[in-house]
Amino acid sequence: MTDRRRVLYVVHAHPSVLAGGAENYAHQLYCQMREHPDFEPVLLARTGPPSYKQGPPHLGTPLIPVEGDPNQYLLYTDAEAYDFFNATLTSKQMYTEHFRAFLEAYRPDVVHFQHSIFLGLDMITEVRRTLPEAAIVYTLHEYLPICFNDGQMIRRDGSLCDHASPRRCHECFPERSSQDFFLRERFIKSHLALVDLFVAPSRFLLERYVAWGIDRDRIRFEENGRPWAAAIEPEPARPRTRFGFFGQFSHFKGTDLAVEAMKLVRDDPRVEGLDPAPSLFLHGANLEYQTEAFQERFAGLMDAGVQPFPQALAGHGLDDVVRQALGVAGAKVQAVDARGHLLRHPADVAADHRPPVLERLLDHQRRVLPPPGGDDHPVHRR
Repeated sequence: MTDRRRVLYVVHAHPSVLAGGAENYAHQLYCQMREHPDFEPVLLARTGPPSYKQGPPHLGTPLIPVEGDPNQYLLYTDAEAYDFFNATLTSKQMYTEHFRAFLEAYRPDVVHFQHSIFLGLDMITEVRRTLPEAAIVYTLHEYLPICFNDGQMIRRDGSLCDHASPRRCHECFPERSSQDFFLRERFIKSHLALVDLFVAPSRFLLERYVAWGIDRDRIRFEENGRPWAAAIEPEPARPRTRFGFFGQFSHFKGTDLAVEAMKLVRDDPRVEGLDPAPSLFLHGANLEYQTEAFQERFAGLMDAGVQPFPQALAGHGLDDVVRQALGVAGAKVQAVDARGHLLRHPADVAADHRPPVLERLLDHQRRVLPPPGGDDHPVHRR
């Protein structure tokens, strides 16, 4: 019998099935917690269409053990049975039968939701019903509970949305009434009201959720941690001509924007004679799950100055991936806190302006963001 407290991590996909930021972060967190003397982690990751093409592998249960680890499970759900508007599965059997049985078998002390898309917010309520003493934590990775536009807080005309309301949401989706959005908000908040603690990886996101109605004392800012990486040594100023994109290939992540930005840079007279010539390395996954229109646009943007880096995201430390992509050995290259964030927003590029992030690199010949310092920085935490 162990005295270690049991922590259940729930996430919308496993990195062995679908490469993505939240998926990799949840799995890294699980792996780090296995080394902790006081906690026993369990990972429950959703699988199913569109990333998993086969049907349920077992009759009578949607649960699939992950080979080689008795504390990792996949939970199959059908994407067609997921109600995106209300963030719930249309069939409640998964909650009241299968997930309840899983909770009763493992009886976690803490249930930490990393994501709930294709799973449903009803899982929160089921935890509270089945294990009323368990603590519930929910990490807010984007704005899906607030915004029906893929959780982006961007209006359908492309402008930024600074707050949601039934009337404003109806303006973006006229096929849905204001009453629909009012009821959606009430339904979603009824589940979120059972969460003991929310984690916000950005201060901006935190403020958006506070404005939406989450009590400030129930939400905490905490950057996504990752295994410790050695700090880099200062380097002399020099032209920075190799750019990298690391993340999912999606218009939400700014992949196409990065390619367009590189085209602008290559036409800049200041780059003439630079050795090596400016180039963009793309490292990511999941292009095949994007819309056909985006795939066609992305293919049309590719040229000799853009070099896809062929490895998948899963199974590689980001620091090692960066070093391989840039052809640099040792600890000279560090992944600064940039996953395309400074390149991602449409406002960063106008037809006649270079994006600010590349402008700074060309003018100042230094990193856009300084490397994090000190072992206690959040990106170094275990």
